[in-house]
Amino acid sequence: LHEQTLILKGSAESSCSTFLDSSEDAVYHDSLSAGEIGLCRYILFKRKFVAFFYGDMKAAAESFEMGNEYPLGPNGRLCHITLGTVIDGLMAFFFARKHREDEIRWWNIAESVMDLTRQWANNSEWNFINKLHLLEAECHFYKGEERQALDKYMQSIKAAHDHHFI
Repeated sequence: LHEQTLILKGSAESSCSTFLDSSEDAVYHDSLSAGEIGLCRYILFKRKFVAFFYGDMKAAAESFEMGNEYPLGPNGRLCHITLGTVIDGLMAFFFARKHREDEIRWWNIAESVMDLTRQWANNSEWNFINKLHLLEAECHFYKGEERQALDKYMQSIKAAHDHHFI
């Protein structure tokens, strides 16, 4: 999280060099060699999150593709994985709209993320309903249903506010 915060602040400092006397790439490759898949997955999540935050969808998609090589196993409900999954859905709708040659692949990813987020919302509405509404809004936007999209965006904002998300 420290590394992610430094990047979002625009700092050139690296927590990997501060805490691990190494670079992020070296930590990633060392972790990969040691079979520490969780750390590899987290580094890729961080890269995807930062790229998505800055609107670099190509870099976010590259991290997404690399992350697909690592199965989630029993860690599917960790905070960074659930947020990463929602980001995957948002990216998928973006790429389905912008890259028609791959539209079906991205639509299938978006649909599976919505299904998973719907399951999470059924189990923990306060934590996931705002995220589900956001994905549903993107789905309506993708389909050209602007009024329904706006309604879902507003529901997402209200649910986030009601459940004390910033």
